[in-house]
Amino acid sequence: MTLSPSLRFSGSVSDRELALISKQLGVMLQAGIPLLDTLLEIGRVNHNPPLVRALRGIRGDLEAGSSLSQALAAHPRIFDRLFVNLVSAGEACGELDRTFHKLAHLLESRVRVRRMILSACLYPLSVLVVAGIVVVSMLLWVIPVFARLFANLDIPLPILTSFVLDMSRMIRNSISLLCLGVLTVGFIGRQVWGVSLVRRQFDRLLLALPVIGAVNRKVLIARFSATMATLLSGGIPILSGLKMTARTIENSFFERAIEQGIEALEQGESLAGYLAGSTLFPSFVVQLVKVGEKSGQLDRMFASIAEHCEVEAETAVSALLKLLEPVAILLVGGVVGGIVLSLYMPIFSLAGRLSNPY
Repeated sequence: MTLSPSLRFSGSVSDRELALISKQLGVMLQAGIPLLDTLLEIGRVNHNPPLVRALRGIRGDLEAGSSLSQALAAHPRIFDRLFVNLVSAGEACGELDRTFHKLAHLLESRVRVRRMILSACLYPLSVLVVAGIVVVSMLLWVIPVFARLFANLDIPLPILTSFVLDMSRMIRNSISLLCLGVLTVGFIGRQVWGVSLVRRQFDRLLLALPVIGAVNRKVLIARFSATMATLLSGGIPILSGLKMTARTIENSFFERAIEQGIEALEQGESLAGYLAGSTLFPSFVVQLVKVGEKSGQLDRMFASIAEHCEVEAETAVSALLKLLEPVAILLVGGVVGGIVLSLYMPIFSLAGRLSNPY
């Protein structure tokens, strides 16, 4: 997944740090500590230079007469429109402390979801990287030793052994061209990735994959629902909330689906009615949204959806990891074992001839 244009922070200001600051602001404001003193204390204990500079600038703007939302809006690379609009709504209703608690909860939820995605990707990727390093090392340094041995023995080689020796020779003779090719493919891939049509088709494929697609869909629905629950409970109208939420989605195909939902609402259709016609949202989401629209408690329904999908996504990621672990081990063992077998097959054949010369 790629980082969305929303909640993308400058330098090293992460979701986790912003969640911590939001929680500190909520707790200190709830305790009756003035906002300027709160910002001063948070800036004093924080060690992130971009964030410290931003907090210092916010304090200066507040002392000059700006509202907190206006001061936050002056730092768009750290505090995005969603953050600023929620703070503005909190100022309007006099519930800044509750607003910061909601923001902290939203950001912590995103950190949990991102951690789930990383845990699902990190293990197989690390296994494949280590396997790639081992295989390339064998092809570059181990196999040439056996190649010289086989040449000196002048014995017929099995097809598998010949294939491995040819691969080793090809990689050693064209290592610079291979590196250049990898860099070229990476550069071209980066340029192609910038084309919106390519991104949308790739994101659509991610949602259509058998196992990974189901996990990805649960993650996206959880993030969408958690953001909507926070915005609606903060007093943001549903259309404005959907427009802000669309910018936080890290899948362009899913983002386009939300934009189509906005168009449907602007034409008078209910949100549940649109979701029912979409293939991205399961029936329980449609039912809860329908109940929320009828009861006027859409924020609570979205919060329930987010909690349910997070639990389901976590369970699915855990099951996926249990499935990927043996598959990765078998794949690595098969490749390395095949190379080792190919190197020892001629030796076994030669030993058999020597033990039975007649």
